[in-house]
Amino acid sequence: MMPPATVVNYITWIIVEFLSSFVVYRHRPDWWQRHNYVLSGSLDVGLAFMAVIYLGLENITVDWWGNDLDGCPYVLFQ
Repeated sequence: MMPPATVVNYITWIIVEFLSSFVVYRHRPDWWQRHNYVLSGSLDVGLAFMAVIYLGLENITVDWWGNDLDGCPYVLFQ
């Protein structure tokens, strides 16, 4: 019922995590201290919000764009 997580999703997550945890922390620690708390809080709230929506729509069938992987010509890895 949920859109599938493809390789692109994982690669994007790895890049953002590396930039936030290594590059920014090492080169701009003052900026990281100020904004990391806001970034963490916003990601937690987004996850909780989507969990409430997903659990609230559990009995409703949603036709996501990514449900049919065989019909999508742009998916490289399945």
